[in-house]
Amino acid sequence: MNPANRKADTPLPGDGLTSADGSAVFSIFTATTRKILEEKDVSKVLLHVCEEACRVLGADRALVVRIQEDQEPLRKILASHNVPPEFINTLEASKKRSFIHDAIEKKKVGIFSDIENESKVFDPEHVRRMGLRAVCVIPLVVAEKSFGALVLYHLTPKEYAPRDRELAETFGALGSIAIENAQLVKSLETGLAGQKSLQRALTQITSGQE
Repeated sequence: MNPANRKADTPLPGDGLTSADGSAVFSIFTATTRKILEEKDVSKVLLHVCEEACRVLGADRALVVRIQEDQEPLRKILASHNVPPEFINTLEASKKRSFIHDAIEKKKVGIFSDIENESKVFDPEHVRRMGLRAVCVIPLVVAEKSFGALVLYHLTPKEYAPRDRELAETFGALGSIAIENAQLVKSLETGLAGQKSLQRALTQITSGQE
């Protein structure tokens, strides 16, 4: 199967890159790192992480979610790839704890290879409506604190080999770095703006005393 609008070396959703594609994976990680350093808009960086994680691991959908324990919504979607608006609205509107919270608290990748066999964790009706079959939750740790997660969704069952888990953890690390970098840049810009305001105030005070 090789549709006319698809390059021969571009994996279809669900294919993923194999361990033999090491150079391609390395190029993707290098490009993502460069984007983190060059792009100031963190939402664009996180979208890039979602897209490339889907490409490498064969996921059909991906999103980055922030857990906000002390404010509404409890879950805020920061970026998403191929995720229907209905799904995002449902996720943000829900006030229930979920498998995402568990993975974040444990700071450990959570993998559900076939969620039809996980009725205690997933709502069967919700699973059928969204057509989901496998999920991988990668915690995002920012400044040594739990921040949220990169969540990958598959429309077919998906077994994660040890290599897949390592790749998922790497994408989680890149997402965490992107968020921490954005926070640092914002802090520096705020500090610089405050410094300039202070300088203006001091100038006005000293000029008034002349």
